[in-house]
Amino acid sequence: MPGPVVITPASPPVPGRFIIPRATPLRGGEPPGGRPISPAEVELNSFDSAVPLPAGDDGERGPIGDYQPPLTFRAFITDDADLPDDLDPEHTGWAYANTTSRDVHVWDGGAWLVFTGVLAEDGPVGPGNTLAVTSSDSVVPASGGASLTGTSPQQMHLTLPLGDKGADGPPGPREPLRTSEDYTEPEEGPLPQQVLGYTGIFTPLDPSTLRSVYSLPEAAFTEVATAADDEWRLVAQITLPAQPWPWRPLVFGGVLVDANSGTSVSSWTRCDMEVRIGTDDGQIVALGTGINSYRDIMCRATPHFDAEIVPESYIGSVQAGESVTLVVVLRRIFGPREWAHMRGRGSLMVYMSPV
Repeated sequence: MPGPVVITPASPPVPGRFIIPRATPLRGGEPPGGRPISPAEVELNSFDSAVPLPAGDDGERGPIGDYQPPLTFRAFITDDADLPDDLDPEHTGWAYANTTSRDVHVWDGGAWLVFTGVLAEDGPVGPGNTLAVTSSDSVVPASGGASLTGTSPQQMHLTLPLGDKGADGPPGPREPLRTSEDYTEPEEGPLPQQVLGYTGIFTPLDPSTLRSVYSLPEAAFTEVATAADDEWRLVAQITLPAQPWPWRPLVFGGVLVDANSGTSVSSWTRCDMEVRIGTDDGQIVALGTGINSYRDIMCRATPHFDAEIVPESYIGSVQAGESVTLVVVLRRIFGPREWAHMRGRGSLMVYMSPV
């Protein structure tokens, strides 16, 4: 083993600089703690040389460092000029990703730290999906839930619990009808003598539209020959124009019918008059009941519906904006005899009653 190495100061003296002979092998003494000896041979150059030294024992745990704010992604940008220039230390950790350069910029409280090229390239567009949502109500609160079925398209099934009916709310404020969403009027406003009407929405109307009346004079009826033995015959019709509101026809009037029944009970024949919407088997709106007689009988029509009518009913009504044709039908109810219709003295009046 070589003898002691003589280390002499540099000449002239330079602070922190010593002279070690070239190609000097170095070896320490007995290692502390049983660590192996680490031999090293230093090849000096004309200036400095590094000597590898073995690691020592672990020191004591150092103090906890200062708190650092978390990284908070803020936005994607396309140019570094888009980075905000008014950040303060309180914004430390704000991050912006440049989709052009693929760099990520992080504010450290006083300057931008740039992580070059760390933003990954955009991946391929994933497959599309169609999601249909269905729902059902339940009176059992615990039965509420959601489930997915299928892959693509998918269905989401929602079961929504039905809660108890809440208490009635307080009455709303009183406001003029003209400010309501259920009211409309022309730009020029209501005209003199107009009245408030309802056509699906409240609006000013001419009073005449609320009492529209149409008639069928006797000349509009078609006579039926005495020899006729038909079960029914259409004898008149009238087409009524569309109205700006829903309405129901109220029909009054009558027609002459000769049942030609004779005096024998076995030959008694009766014909009724019907007013229907559209066709001979459409909704009935008026009926005139005849009697069996060998003389002319006036079948007097009055409004007639085959179902109960209440204010919210639309039975036998005509929708706003729709025209309608009413047909007058004479129909044999019973009896074998021929019957006839004379149009003389026949007449009907049709009143449009708003629904």
